[in-house]
Amino acid sequence: MRAPSRAFAALVGACLLAAVGAENSHPTSAATRAWTMRVGLESDVQLDPSLADIYDPAAYLTCLKLLRYTSTRRLADSRLVPEAAVAMPHLSRDHKTYVFTLRRRLRFSDGSPVTAANYAAAIRRILNPAMRSPGAQGIPDIASVRASRLKLTVTLKRPAGDFLARVGALSFACPIPTDLPVNPAGVDLRMRAGPYFIRAHRANRELVLRRNPYYRGGRRNGPQTIDFRIGASEAQLLAAVERGRLDYAMTGIPDDVAARLARRYGVDERRFYVVPQLQTTFLGMNNARPLLQGNVALRRAINLVLDRRAIVRQIGFTRGWTLTDQLLPPGMRGFRRATLYPLRRPALARARRLAGGHLRGGRAVLYTTPERTALAVVVKSDLARIGLHVDVTTVSRPVYFDAIQSANPPFDLVITGWISDWPDPGDFLDTLGQYLPWTRLADSSALAEADRLVGPARYRRFGRLDVDMMRNQALVAPIVNAADQALVAPRIGCVRFQQETPGQIDVGAACMRKP
Repeated sequence: MRAPSRAFAALVGACLLAAVGAENSHPTSAATRAWTMRVGLESDVQLDPSLADIYDPAAYLTCLKLLRYTSTRRLADSRLVPEAAVAMPHLSRDHKTYVFTLRRRLRFSDGSPVTAANYAAAIRRILNPAMRSPGAQGIPDIASVRASRLKLTVTLKRPAGDFLARVGALSFACPIPTDLPVNPAGVDLRMRAGPYFIRAHRANRELVLRRNPYYRGGRRNGPQTIDFRIGASEAQLLAAVERGRLDYAMTGIPDDVAARLARRYGVDERRFYVVPQLQTTFLGMNNARPLLQGNVALRRAINLVLDRRAIVRQIGFTRGWTLTDQLLPPGMRGFRRATLYPLRRPALARARRLAGGHLRGGRAVLYTTPERTALAVVVKSDLARIGLHVDVTTVSRPVYFDAIQSANPPFDLVITGWISDWPDPGDFLDTLGQYLPWTRLADSSALAEADRLVGPARYRRFGRLDVDMMRNQALVAPIVNAADQALVAPRIGCVRFQQETPGQIDVGAACMRKP
């Protein structure tokens, strides 16, 4: 997760221009008609850009990013392109300093100019400990930031190949007034430099975004106004979309409801859409406990005997989900498809041969939560076939999350998953291993070396590591790559997705269908 070099930026420049041109194509009726899109939210948003959550729709829609991800029909096609910057940044020889050159005549929604100083102010404000910004977790490696009119220079403490992915996916680098005070309670900042600005807000009731007349950043020309209705439940929001009283609801869709919607409207046709995520669900193995520590044979046997199809059948609506034996999901840069373990039918004989003599007492503790009990039962049955007796322990979600984040939790196995914080392979192989230290995923000099690389070399190296680690070490047992769903009203077309708010449609890129 770090950055393309200047040479790499030159190589991909032509492709980026083509991607932007394709992204901005819209039906004529949508481009010429001023209209309001009505969107439902369960809870209010944060109006201070330094305090916004990374999946906050208002932050994405109102932010003029240095770099952004294109809005596409398939999430895997989304690519990083310049927005406020004229091109990809210049990268120093030591891979620690990035120089962004901003476009001329950038403006906030009130007409005031946007310069590099506004971006520097945003980064410094987020990094200020007094601000207590959640965004600071995404940029702990920034050592300094300097601004000179249209030049923004960011220096890191160490090389970080995912830095540009973070710049594009996170909203930490959204320009703010240079005199915006540091206030951990938040400042109600309504002027913005992105495609939309905040026109009105009634706490926990309504948020109105209006198109920014000064925006020239190249995102799709969507609704004139986006009216967020706030405070209804998930069921109420989905019912309102079905009846056409809302155009879209930023909420989850329960499995039984998703199955009904798929039967009624079809999938990816006009109203109900499935979008694959950069996500992998896997059986985590505690490689810090005696059963699995250094026990490659048993770890590989577990991967061979798991009935992935039977496990996924317990989940519910899984249209668009894909069985997998790799950690990197399809669509992630660097992904290399390989055949490592059986996805359709367990290889029982091979698994038994590998497990023989490596069971170390033959008992394992598997942690699960109440909603995943059925999955755990399938895993228990599968592992019994190689002589491993599994004790299933069902715990509450708070206990579960505390356990999986500890250095040496009291289980041998756990069903868990990972969704990308930003679209970079290091987020799955390196960051995931640091977040779940008991997997021992991050205990690799090869990973550390790959994480220092930038551009295509980085993606190739991580792709090879994904295959090699799963084949030769089998530190976890991947099961499936998941998908989310979206329901829109009959009048909504141009359904597109982007990497910054996975699982949500890009409401700023939506259009009205022709009558």
